[in-house]
Amino acid sequence: MIHKSPEGNLLFYKFMPLEIVTHLAAVGLLALHFQHLIHDTVFKTFLYGLVSVCVFRLMILFGIKIYDYHKIDGAGFAGTVTLYLNNIVSGGFWAASLIWLSHSMTEVSFDAPLFPLIIAGLLAATLAGSALQAKLFAAFAIPCIAFLLVYSAYTQPFKNTAVWLFLAFAALLSLWVSSRLENVFSRYRALSRQNTTLLQDLATAKQQAEANRKTIEKANDALKEEVIERNAAEKRIRASERETARILQDMQETYFQVNGNGEIARVSPSVQYLLGCAENDMLGTKFSSLFTTPRYCQEFLNALRGSVHMVQNHETCLRHRLNQDIWVSINAHTSYSQFDASKGFEGTIRDITVNKLAADALHQEKERLHVTLESIGDGVITTDVNRKVEYLNPVAEWMTGWSNESARGKPITTVFKLVDESTNRPVALPLKSWLEEGRRSELGNPVVLLNKKQERTYSIELKGSPISDLTGKVIGTVLVFRNVSKLHTLTKQLTYQASHDPLTGLINRKEFESRVTHAINSAHKDGKTHALCYVDLDQFKIVNDTCGHHAGDELLIQLTARLKDTLRESDTLARLGGDEFGVLLIGCPVDRAKQVAENIRHLVEKYRFIWDDRVFRVGASIGLVAITPKTTGLVELLSAADSACYVAKENGRNQVHVYRPDDQAIADRQGQMQWTHRIQSALEQNRFELHFQSIVPVQDISSPVLSGEILIRMVENSSHRERKLITPTAFIPAAERYQLMPKIDQWVVVNALNVLQNLQYNVSQWGMCCINLSGQSIGDQKILDIIISALKSTKVPPGILCFEITESAVIANLENAHQFISTLKTMGCRFALDDFGTGLSSFAYLKNLPVDYLKLDGELVKDVASDKASYAMIDAVNHVAHVLGMQTIAEHVESEDTIKALHRIGVDYAQGFGIEPPVSFKWASLPLTKAS
Repeated sequence: MIHKSPEGNLLFYKFMPLEIVTHLAAVGLLALHFQHLIHDTVFKTFLYGLVSVCVFRLMILFGIKIYDYHKIDGAGFAGTVTLYLNNIVSGGFWAASLIWLSHSMTEVSFDAPLFPLIIAGLLAATLAGSALQAKLFAAFAIPCIAFLLVYSAYTQPFKNTAVWLFLAFAALLSLWVSSRLENVFSRYRALSRQNTTLLQDLATAKQQAEANRKTIEKANDALKEEVIERNAAEKRIRASERETARILQDMQETYFQVNGNGEIARVSPSVQYLLGCAENDMLGTKFSSLFTTPRYCQEFLNALRGSVHMVQNHETCLRHRLNQDIWVSINAHTSYSQFDASKGFEGTIRDITVNKLAADALHQEKERLHVTLESIGDGVITTDVNRKVEYLNPVAEWMTGWSNESARGKPITTVFKLVDESTNRPVALPLKSWLEEGRRSELGNPVVLLNKKQERTYSIELKGSPISDLTGKVIGTVLVFRNVSKLHTLTKQLTYQASHDPLTGLINRKEFESRVTHAINSAHKDGKTHALCYVDLDQFKIVNDTCGHHAGDELLIQLTARLKDTLRESDTLARLGGDEFGVLLIGCPVDRAKQVAENIRHLVEKYRFIWDDRVFRVGASIGLVAITPKTTGLVELLSAADSACYVAKENGRNQVHVYRPDDQAIADRQGQMQWTHRIQSALEQNRFELHFQSIVPVQDISSPVLSGEILIRMVENSSHRERKLITPTAFIPAAERYQLMPKIDQWVVVNALNVLQNLQYNVSQWGMCCINLSGQSIGDQKILDIIISALKSTKVPPGILCFEITESAVIANLENAHQFISTLKTMGCRFALDDFGTGLSSFAYLKNLPVDYLKLDGELVKDVASDKASYAMIDAVNHVAHVLGMQTIAEHVESEDTIKALHRIGVDYAQGFGIEPPVSFKWASLPLTKAS
């Protein structure tokens, strides 16, 4: 039990151990007494006294409890009465206990000395336990003593009266002592209360101090954390400042701060690389002084003072310390400078001079490219990777019919439609090779471009390439195409002329040989039989000699028109030479072929040619050869047909001779005896003679520079009286047939160089000296060595020599021919392509031949003044030759009108009887006689 009052608490805790012990002892002894275990009177007396004391103490403690709660002085009437009644009852009960004890102690009388001592002890105990309250003690002691005195007087009158009086006096004395002690204890209680209050205050102060200590510790901990955090923040700030300083030190861009006065307050070290000025030199400098012109500065400030007070990527021009203008990009925003309270701005400056110059160069390049694309004659179309059109130049717009705006974004197949020229079927663009494979390509065959409205078409040549970015990734395509309609038409005409005779319209020798070769291959492959007829007109020379070449040409035109009607569509009639024709009969046995040949001979025999009221008859000698699987080749077949025709002529002309293997030897022997003997004899007897025909510039015929062609003639008889010159057209075919041309070419080259060395004039006045080489000599290493040796031995400048060759001679052995030509060109010699226009199949060969001059065949030249087609053909060939870096020479120029026409076309040189006839080369001297 915890008492609220200090006194009660003090007494309770002071007597609590004693109370516990005495109570336990009293209960134990009483229990033993009732069990009749204790019979001694003294112990019984002690037992009863102890029980009485315990009961009395319980009453006192109960009174103290009431006192604690009611504080007698202010407990109120009910509380005071209750407390006093409690003490009065307790005193009476104690007196009754003593009386009962006295009756119980038979052996002990009141008169015994022990009894007063017990009474005294009980009084002392009562006094000690009376809560030090005199009033309460009086309320207890008076009833107790009164009962005892009354009982003692009643039972033993006046016996031990002195003792009881003494006890009463002792009780009063105790009362007085109690009142004194009460004062002492009152002061003690007051002091205790003060001490208690002080202790409480001290406890409260201690608690407050503890709380303050904890608060201070928390504050200290918080302060320590704050200090640690502040130190960390300072470290971060210092690290950030170092990082910022390092960034400013290392950054390529220049950081700047400008105060409200327009002065530079801070600038990064990179300004030295930007403007060539040190960092300290820039501080305090007016920012406006950095610009090359005030206008640039004002433009920057106007941009900065805009609605957002910020400028980004502002391009302007600043002045370098070395008085160089540099282009920069400025990013800036307004701010309050840390150096000045006024409003300034800060930002960065980046040098973009290189980028600016590159952008300007790119713009200029783009502009040049744009102008180029606008100006070139080729069409250009670009697409993206999705095959959508991005750009058309004007030529592409004109040819496709689409404008650049309307075509942009449309599929290329919609804008650019192609069809095959021969089949008229759509042609697909090789977009896969351009976009996916990333390689260039072109359409091999000419195609036709359809206009948007398909009202016009164009023959074009097309090339395509992928467009790649810097990483090599394909990002689109570019198509370049050229309108070759005119050139294609001319090419067709030239191709036609190359495979057809211009006079009769029949195919020429080259095309005929190609078809015969195909027939031979067909015979070998399919086992079919064909026939070849070699037709040579008899008495044709009489017409030419009597009436001229015009009459002979007309005869050929009329006669070939009739010959065509006798043949099937599958058969081929060709003009092989002046009056020589070839007939190829496909799928025709020999007997049937002989009947066809007889019909041809009969038609020619019955034909009458009338010219100037004169009537001419001609005949036809025909050699017939069968084409079978046993036929070995073209050369042998043509030789057999020529031999059969020769036999027909030798047998009386105007007849058909069928070649058979058993008479082959006779025909060969006859031919060899005639031509081989005559050519070999002429070579052995030196019965060849060199002639010279001038070649003059068309634009300046009177030029003193000497140029010409060396020609060969065969002298029939060495006797001057019977001297007869044979032109090359008579013996050259035989020499080519029997492989004698290398010897003839060797004779011509060696003798021509000797003559050039022996002629008495300055060779520096030579323009060129043309020498013909046959196809058998081209690529012959022996002939090449002879030419090189002759050039070295004669000391003739190689630069004046120009060797004339034919296209067929080069194509027959292209690799060796290129080596032959390259060797001599390395030494300084030049080359000319002879007889152009009669055997050329296309311009493709012309691009691959390393020649310097192009000689136009006389068949093209002779009618140039009167025939528009001939004029256009020569014009086209002349243009192509000039584009390829060649010069042109016109052969067989025979009239002043022809020269004028060639002059208008722009042909470089002319040769022919209209310029000057051939003269003997050994009589040539400067100046040669030239036609005016």
